[in-house]
Amino acid sequence: ILQYFRNIKTLSFDCDSDSVKVVNFPINDIVNRNLRELYIQDAPYNNPAKDQFQSTQTLTSLIKNSLPNLEKLKIENILALNSQFFEEILDGNNKLTHVHVDDISDNFHFDERFVKDILLARGTKLTYLKLRRVVVKIDEDMVKHLLKSHRFAYVNCKEWRNEVTLKNCKWNLADNN
Repeated sequence: ILQYFRNIKTLSFDCDSDSVKVVNFPINDIVNRNLRELYIQDAPYNNPAKDQFQSTQTLTSLIKNSLPNLEKLKIENILALNSQFFEEILDGNNKLTHVHVDDISDNFHFDERFVKDILLARGTKLTYLKLRRVVVKIDEDMVKHLLKSHRFAYVNCKEWRNEVTLKNCKWNLADNN
């Protein structure tokens, strides 16, 4: 799709959670400069941890190397995604403004280190960030204190729901979009 449909602006796909084929699909040197929105759902649940890790590495490589103009990213049920992979995604793409991540690894902690070392240092273009089912280890006031900017007009940390929302934009990704 990325190689032969060069004018595509939005790509949304749902992986077959029982298929090993989603783990190692080849990227080679494919670059699609027109893709602006990417929605991916359901990485392999039943595959071994090493395959889940490989699948997440493939996804990270795709976002970093093949989609230089990606602006909006929504990923759900990517079990091996952790803060290191998230850091790589932000490092590799300087146009990413909207990120919505849902149901990720228990190793992904939204804490003071994440806000300082990843969000402030690498997420300078982000105007919308929503993390759902992530381990929240920081309160809302501390997030506001650390950000110290008006880049995010709305900051909401719900530790009991394992959810963080930061936004500063008129248009947002709807929960059902």
